[in-house]
Amino acid sequence: MQPHYNKYAYVRLAVARNCVKKVYVHRLVAMAFIGCCPKGKEVNHKDSDPRNNSAGNLEYATRSENCLHAHRNGKAHRFPSKEAHPLSKLTNQQVGVLRRMAKRGTKSSVLAKKFGVTAGHVRKIVRGDVR
Repeated sequence: MQPHYNKYAYVRLAVARNCVKKVYVHRLVAMAFIGCCPKGKEVNHKDSDPRNNSAGNLEYATRSENCLHAHRNGKAHRFPSKEAHPLSKLTNQQVGVLRRMAKRGTKSSVLAKKFGVTAGHVRKIVRGDVR
């Protein structure tokens, strides 16, 4: 087991000859003791300690729930949020327009072309998973 740059322990599993896959320990533990991860969910550490991979400390949560949990426990990312983030492609105003258009029935693929993002990202914005 090796700590990763973000402090999550991982193992390398040999999938086939000359094919090694990195898998996070918390995901393996959750899969073994909680069950398969439901679509749209990820593993959350209840105590916010990425080194505590005991089954009782893990749960499945949406990305939004996981981020909110991290924020409440003072473990949120140090990066600026929303349009101040260096990787942000959309302004707050554009996000508002995109959500209103989606609510009126505009397809994700049309919105993606209009705003210069992927259709998957549009769906995440509309769901509230990302900004």
